[in-house]
Amino acid sequence: MPGYLTHIIFGHKIFPNSLKNVKMFNLGLMGPDIFYYNISDPKYHIIGETLHNVDLTRLVKETQKESPEYALGLYLHSYLDMKIHPRIHIIERNTGKSHTKIETLIDAALLKKEWNTTVFRLDKHFFPNKLPARFMRIFDEVLYNYYEVEDVNIKSLYDVFLKNFFFLYKWYPIKAVASYVLYVVSAGRFNYKDYFIFRTPSLDILNEFGIETLWKESLNEIDQLLSEKFDQN
Repeated sequence: MPGYLTHIIFGHKIFPNSLKNVKMFNLGLMGPDIFYYNISDPKYHIIGETLHNVDLTRLVKETQKESPEYALGLYLHSYLDMKIHPRIHIIERNTGKSHTKIETLIDAALLKKEWNTTVFRLDKHFFPNKLPARFMRIFDEVLYNYYEVEDVNIKSLYDVFLKNFFFLYKWYPIKAVASYVLYVVSAGRFNYKDYFIFRTPSLDILNEFGIETLWKESLNEIDQLLSEKFDQN
């Protein structure tokens, strides 16, 4: 999948003026990736993988009743995954870089190209502090009734997501250096350095990786798709 910043940057490139709750939109742009931030039990990773491989139309339709912003973001997440994910697998095979490292490099390059900033300087307060009660009820019911996801509730999942998301980026430069030192002293057994950017990559990698073409294609296609799926007024 593309990294979280790629999803957010893409969403904000086509952000409809009619949307009021930007932070719920940003959460939707995360899609099922929020499950990956809970490492307390392998089931969360499995659920995240499962939701990336099923049709999320029902979740989009039902959450739209309470949060059209979240639903739109979720749709865009699924679309961009479909568009870019196969390319990332090709880049893995061609370069030998990890999936995480490729996502991180693309995130940093797009951040520089589109927003002219870096991961170090970016304000990462993208998401709401808490979720609406009715939204949480709908989300849990849809996951249980349509996707057979049991023993998971969005409130506790979201609390863990927020905590771990900010933990990952708090004192980012220090953790970046520490991750590299750990990688070296452990002879590569502990590789967390791929989650961090030590130097903003050249924008040329977007062309080298074939992302620039897919990015332009996606921006050209998405307006028509949204007009078919959503009433943006």
